[in-house]
Amino acid sequence: MGINKFESFVCESGLTVRKLKKRVITTDGIREEQDKNLTYGLKLNNINQLMAGDITYLIFKDQKYYVFTLKDAYCKRIIGLHGSDKMMAINSVTTYLQAKRLRGTSIKHCIHHTDAGSQYKSTIYKKLLAKDEIKMSIADNCLENGMAEQLNSVIKNDYMIDTIKDVKHLNTILNKIKHLINHDRHVAALGYRTSVQFEKWLETISVENRPVIEMYDFTKAELETFSKE
Repeated sequence: MGINKFESFVCESGLTVRKLKKRVITTDGIREEQDKNLTYGLKLNNINQLMAGDITYLIFKDQKYYVFTLKDAYCKRIIGLHGSDKMMAINSVTTYLQAKRLRGTSIKHCIHHTDAGSQYKSTIYKKLLAKDEIKMSIADNCLENGMAEQLNSVIKNDYMIDTIKDVKHLNTILNKIKHLINHDRHVAALGYRTSVQFEKWLETISVENRPVIEMYDFTKAELETFSKE
């Protein structure tokens, strides 16, 4: 079951938590009045339209490391992956710059979807996105950032080795993982192509004939749940 079908199943089964009227401010997240989830019902038919990011952690012999990710929602390709022993905004910047180097100017006007982590809400990061005309989208909970959460799980459970010596070693491993996932991992939703193969296939298909991915609209699920009460 893909992440979109899973999200639909969870919401339609009434397994989500109703949003509180008052937002909760967490210790490592900053919520602002203008924060919106721009992915509700969003239809994708190309790369560089929506990227999803998140931060996860790894613990090896009492040493904690952090992994910063960015993923293209349409082709499932990892476009940014960086590890550090510090959960600082500069690491999010490093991850985004990887994506920018890969995508070039075509990344402009893309939607950048994450949670409300302080790294993404930092002044340096918001200025960087604004310069590239990137729209910021903020998930209300981890379920609404399922694409990035799924990638975290794959990296940690399917590919990560048992021992990391230091940050340099971590990034060497992450680079190998990124290559394996992008070039060797075949995805059912992409017609059992890898992400890179799918991108090359798109070049042969006219825009009107490309598959359309519709992101799940959590607001509809809430309205349906409330109407039954």
